[in-house]
Amino acid sequence: YEGRLPELVLLGLAQLKAQDALALYTRGLISFARAAEVAGLPRPEFIRQARALGIRPRWSEQMVDDELA
Repeated sequence: YEGRLPELVLLGLAQLKAQDALALYTRGLISFARAAEVAGLPRPEFIRQARALGIRPRWSEQMVDDELA
C-alpha cells in the first residue's frame, strides 16, 4: 500500500464522517436524510452503510410521503 497514503486518509475520513452522522441519527439529533447529507453520501449508499453497521432507518408516514413526492 505504499504510495497510497492520501487515498487511505480520504477513505478513512469518509468512513468517520459516515459513522459520526450515524451516531447523530441514532441519538435522535438529526433525521436520516440529514445524516446522509452530513456524511456527504447519497441516501441509497448511506442506507447500505447504516445496514452494514446494523442500523435500520426509522420511517414515518411523513418520510414516506416526502420520498414519494
